[in-house]
Amino acid sequence: MSLDSGRCEMISALRAVHPDMGLKKFATHVNGLLPSDMGLPKHLIRDYLRSNEKFANEEGAEKIASSLRPRDESFKTVVKQAFVAFREAERAYMLDETRQETAELRRTNAGVLLNYFRHYIEVLLTLKGVKPCTLFCSNPDTMLMRSLSDSGLSARIFTAVVCKYLVPVLERFDIESYGFKLHYIANDVKTDSPSGRFKGSWVFADTQSPLWPQVRDIFFSTDAEVITSESATAKALGYPVSFEGPPEYCIEFQDRTEFIHLGGDPNDGGGCIVGTYFRCKLGGE
Repeated sequence: MSLDSGRCEMISALRAVHPDMGLKKFATHVNGLLPSDMGLPKHLIRDYLRSNEKFANEEGAEKIASSLRPRDESFKTVVKQAFVAFREAERAYMLDETRQETAELRRTNAGVLLNYFRHYIEVLLTLKGVKPCTLFCSNPDTMLMRSLSDSGLSARIFTAVVCKYLVPVLERFDIESYGFKLHYIANDVKTDSPSGRFKGSWVFADTQSPLWPQVRDIFFSTDAEVITSESATAKALGYPVSFEGPPEYCIEFQDRTEFIHLGGDPNDGGGCIVGTYFRCKLGGE
């Protein structure tokens, strides 16, 4: 068994938050956050941590910084291919009835919840520079979604999606070389938003975005003392409106075609995949 870059990132992020935790306890902690079929032997985690520590302690050790590849016409082709590959892989995972996580999701409330666990459109918007990042996180706006978040099911689903399906796409098309970064959020992100629960989530970010400093400071920081406002968080997520005051309306970008691929009824006028959405006040205010 070998470590993929997704689980390497997860281990590194968790170790940064728990630097003094014993290896046995740390390995148990890591595996408790992974889907059952993605668990890691303790020796793999130990060897990875030791190799990282050795590299960090070597005198004069430096990471070789390579120049970023241009986002030119060829990059547009890469984006299209990466988008299609991830969309289809994410779809196949959600439709796989043999998966323990998705089977549990279906027992809970399948038809509705699958709509809120898709991120292929947000990944596309991030690759296109429309959004500064994609947050793989369940929105606990409803009691049902909040219960999934509290139970850890949603986090395990997103970890499976990221490590098994997004990471291979990122590696296949060398997306990082264009200035994108994947990060596991191992610590609490303090925010004054009642729905701002990000621990255990993943963020796929564009380091060339003008909003990268905000994304970095909110989602990549291990400083748990900094409290972030809801408006600042919304800005870092690329929402185009202010979050001041209570939201009254919801703007959704929908994909009804993909809904049919998930087994939805094409005659269902309300059936769709919500690609991304944000809440706002009445227009003009």
